[in-house]
Amino acid sequence: MNKLSALCLIASGAIGGLFFACTPATDTGTNPAVDMTVATFTVGGNVTSLTGTGLVLSLNGTEDLPVSAFGPFTFAGKVATGAQYNVTVKASPPFQTCTVMSGAGIMGSANVTNVLVACNPNAFKVGGSVTGLSGSVVLQNNAGDDLTVNADGSFEFPTPVAIGASYAVTVKTQPTTQFCSVTAGTGAISNAPVTSVAVTCGTPVSCQDWLSKVPTAKDGPYTINPDSTTAYQVWCDMTTDGGGWTLAMRFKNDGVFGYASGYWTDNKVLNEDAGGSVDPSLNANAKTMAFVNLTGATVRGCKGVPGPGLCFQQTLGGNKTLMKVFTETFKAGGPTRALVTSLWGDDTSQPNCNGTGINNNSAYGGPGTFSGARFGLIGNNENDCATTDSGWGFGVYGCSDTNRACGAGGSFWQSGACGRNCTQGTLWVR
Repeated sequence: MNKLSALCLIASGAIGGLFFACTPATDTGTNPAVDMTVATFTVGGNVTSLTGTGLVLSLNGTEDLPVSAFGPFTFAGKVATGAQYNVTVKASPPFQTCTVMSGAGIMGSANVTNVLVACNPNAFKVGGSVTGLSGSVVLQNNAGDDLTVNADGSFEFPTPVAIGASYAVTVKTQPTTQFCSVTAGTGAISNAPVTSVAVTCGTPVSCQDWLSKVPTAKDGPYTINPDSTTAYQVWCDMTTDGGGWTLAMRFKNDGVFGYASGYWTDNKVLNEDAGGSVDPSLNANAKTMAFVNLTGATVRGCKGVPGPGLCFQQTLGGNKTLMKVFTETFKAGGPTRALVTSLWGDDTSQPNCNGTGINNNSAYGGPGTFSGARFGLIGNNENDCATTDSGWGFGVYGCSDTNRACGAGGSFWQSGACGRNCTQGTLWVR
């Protein structure tokens, strides 16, 4: 057993007190001295996706470390073994959010190198408002974030977009009977949500309007609303003669739409097909609302359904409804006799006069016959137009009966001999 001895001196103070002074003796045993020093280690890790400057990390709230680039970092100060360490974000860089992972723990016997600081740009949502919608529209942002909207009002895409990144809002799926357009739909995210995208929906006013909005549109039924009051369905020819034609009338070879028929000047519609079909290929009479309230600059008549080389057209002298046009006086400019002959390959009518246009007729004051065409050509055996007997086109009559109809099975495109009054085809406006 080791013994520790000391020499103590006791002296008498000058003022009568006592004091002790003890001096340790040298240890003569074999045990080493005890080392009371505690080991310390550094704390560090990596920063990812940092852009720019402004990031400041803090260790235990006492040591700050500015970080200006992504990559490894190490605090200068050390933490003793067994002590706690805690890395936090004291300041984030502009427009970014930095998050610390594996940043807290108890210091062991080695440097800490696994602290991860992940920085990401701040992100905001993109939205706006929809007006005029009837039905459903599917919107899309950046060609991937789909959003179905079923009513007017505000909308917001579910996926945020990072600051500085672009957004592009488009219509992925149009409503069944409408067309929706987007304004203020592109840009880059700043430091705030986007709420200014405007989606405006409405029914186009004509087939030409549809074609201007959808250049790849195909022939078929479309809904239009020319007067912004009541929408209705029409057939659109989007492919021939420049496309954009709206079907206004369809003629059966029975003379119902003779020159004197009130359908040429009134606002009544006629559709004899089950279900109200507007298919131009059907051999059935029809007069659509487009004849009444759709304004256009050109009228076109076609042999049956339209196709290359099967139609002729005439300008209307301004944007007018067909109902208005056919209440006016004669307007020249219809098909030539050569065009009529090339279309129908039949030229049995009288060869002279050849007056052509809209509301085209000759009323002879004396005895004799006369003929006419709402849209087409009239002819005479004599070289004048006073007593014309023949007519080609639409709404024709021959001889003196303006309401004369075709006989059973008649299929002529011109009045031909006296008594024939047949027109089979379609009338369009654009």
